[in-house]
Amino acid sequence: MPALQKLQNLCVLKLGFGSMIWEDDGSLDFESDVNGGFRQLKFLELKDLFMLKKWKLSKGVIPSLQKLAVLNCSKLEGLPIEALEAISTLQELVIDEQPTDGVSADAKLIQEHIGKDRLNFDNSIVTEKWLVRL
Repeated sequence: MPALQKLQNLCVLKLGFGSMIWEDDGSLDFESDVNGGFRQLKFLELKDLFMLKKWKLSKGVIPSLQKLAVLNCSKLEGLPIEALEAISTLQELVIDEQPTDGVSADAKLIQEHIGKDRLNFDNSIVTEKWLVRL
């Protein structure tokens, strides 16, 4: 991620099958560094990342994120709850219809933290994804 984080004006980032070289622990790191992360990133998609087990995200790395899609990441153990709850611009969260137990539980915790009046789950969407609007 360090090379991508140097792209200060990056607004859309889609990571899919074959786009990553994984660490031994299957982690994806969005950690804070001197460059300050993805300051302008509005949309992040993690799709078909079959080897992804852990997603590490520091608070403040993606402060402008509006939409997050986590699709078909069958080994992902959970979402970075604290960092996602701290993003005041987050409006939409899309996850698989049948996410892992960890991802599902974390999405519910985010809903509870933000408030059910701002966060609606709808798992009956025709596209067979859960849509969570903040």
